[in-house]
Amino acid sequence: MIVILTTEDDHSTCEVIDWLIAYNKPYIRVNENDLIDVHWVSGADQGFDFVLKFSDQVIRLSEIKSFWFRRGWLHIGPMPLTSTSGFSPELNRQILRHLQKEQIELQDFLGHLLATKHALGHPVQDQVNKMINLWQAQSVGIKIPSFTITQQAQQVQNALQTQPLITKGIQGVANFEADGEMYGNYTESVDQTAIDQWGRTFFPSLFQEKLDKMYELRIFYLKGKFYPMAIFSQNDPQTSVDFRRYNEKCPNRVVPYLLPQSLEQRLEKLMQMIPLSTGSIDMVYTKANEYVFLEVNPIGQFGMVSHPCNYQLEQAIAQFLSEPFLYENQ
Repeated sequence: MIVILTTEDDHSTCEVIDWLIAYNKPYIRVNENDLIDVHWVSGADQGFDFVLKFSDQVIRLSEIKSFWFRRGWLHIGPMPLTSTSGFSPELNRQILRHLQKEQIELQDFLGHLLATKHALGHPVQDQVNKMINLWQAQSVGIKIPSFTITQQAQQVQNALQTQPLITKGIQGVANFEADGEMYGNYTESVDQTAIDQWGRTFFPSLFQEKLDKMYELRIFYLKGKFYPMAIFSQNDPQTSVDFRRYNEKCPNRVVPYLLPQSLEQRLEKLMQMIPLSTGSIDMVYTKANEYVFLEVNPIGQFGMVSHPCNYQLEQAIAQFLSEPFLYENQ
C-alpha cells in the first residue's frame, strides 16, 4: 500500500495518483482536513506499528510499502480537550496547552514512523529555516546574495548607497485571508521614498542585494536528480523583481536547463545537509556569470517545471513510490 499525505486542493497529487492507477498500485490519499482516529500505536524491541482510521479507510504501518509527504499534516481528532470541573480557569488553560503539545508530539511521531518507509518527503521536516539554508549553501561553496537583517532605517539607507536593495520575508511567503479577500507578500525593491515612510525603527526585516540577473532558475530535486528550468523574468517589468507577479497576458519564457556538474554536486551536498529528499530550489544566473542560491522550498510546486519542460515529474514520483512492489515480485 502507498500512503500519500497532501492537501485537498493540490492538483499535482491528482496527477501522480493517475499514474499510480495506471500502474495498478494500491494507495490511500490522506488530506490534511481528514480527521484521523488513532486506533493504537505500539512499540517494542521487535519494532513499531500503528493503526489509523478515517472515513472507511484503515492505515496500518506494517502494511505500508511507500509514503509520500506532499504537504499538509496529520489531523488527529476529534480530541475531547475539555475543561475539568473543580479546577480553576487558569489551571484548565494550562492543562489544555499541555494536551495540545501532547497532540503535536504524537503527530510528529506518527509522521516520523511514516517517513521510515520507502519515503519521499518528511512531515516533520517540511518547515525549513531559509536563513540557515543560506548559511548551509555558503558552507558548501554555493554563492549567496549579500544581505542585512536590521530594525534601523539608517542601516538600510547606508546599504542603499553602496548597492541596489530588495526586501523580502525572513521566513518566506505569507498568505492571509480576511473578509473574503486574499493577501500575500512579494519581494519589493527598496528606495529612499520607502525608507522615509518607515520611521527610524521597525520590525526586524531582511534586505538583500538586488541581483543583476540574466534569468532565474527553478530546480526541482528528486532523490539525487535535478530538473532545472530557466525563467526569463527580467524581460518584463511586472516580473523582474518577483516572478510570482505573473503576467497572464504575456507569460515569461521558460526553457529546460542544464546545470554545471560542479554546481549539481554542491547542491546535492546542500540537500543532504538540510536534509531533504525533494524540494524546489530557486537560484539566479547573473550578468556576471555567477549562479546565486536564493532558497529551497520542501513542498514547492513542481507542475510549473514538469509540464513546460516535459520532465514528466508526476510519472517519476509514481515510479519511485512503486519501486517496493517491483522488489516484492523479484
